[in-house]
Amino acid sequence: MVEVVARAVPVEPVPIISIDSDHLPPPFRAPWCERRPFAMSINSAEFGEDDPERLRCSGSQAVGRAMVGMAEGVQLSPHRDVREIAQLVLQWFAEDAGRYEDLGAAIGLRPNRGSSISYRVRLAERDAALGALGRLPPYDALSPSQAAAEIRRDLKRYLTTRWAEDRQRRTAPVTEGGTRAEFWRIARASLERPMPKNKDAAAMIRAARDNRSPI
Repeated sequence: MVEVVARAVPVEPVPIISIDSDHLPPPFRAPWCERRPFAMSINSAEFGEDDPERLRCSGSQAVGRAMVGMAEGVQLSPHRDVREIAQLVLQWFAEDAGRYEDLGAAIGLRPNRGSSISYRVRLAERDAALGALGRLPPYDALSPSQAAAEIRRDLKRYLTTRWAEDRQRRTAPVTEGGTRAEFWRIARASLERPMPKNKDAAAMIRAARDNRSPI
């Protein structure tokens, strides 16, 4: 005999999507960018045939058209900042398209004030590598402040003895222990000051060991 007991299953909240065509921005129109047909079906099996390099070599108009399509495709995103960046991109193509201002400056990737996205990315990569070093031997056996001091010393040695060999690499060197790869990532960030102050470096190492953001 088999006994079947029914139990109530918690019901996940159902997301509500409400779209009114009156709220949507007008479609992008420009003589150089013909409207693309609406895709009635999508087959993910074809995604493996994508060739970004082919698009890159197809000319600026083809790349621009693809960027317009990408921006239009995310205008229904549930995330406001995604919709806003789409509007900035479409506005740039409609009003400027590189005549007076490049796209990076127009959408805020390279602002007149504050740090560029390039600097922010390189800084984050440096900080992540520093935190990773703090979890690797021999630094993992030291206190955060001691580890920061030792890493500073060893980074200086790496820059003078190994970086000339490693700087042309496109991927991190694979060595036993992994420390050389992290030093490579710090050096590749090309920051004016490769290492932060010892107090800040110790905070990053402590946060990495605790698996949390140092900010």
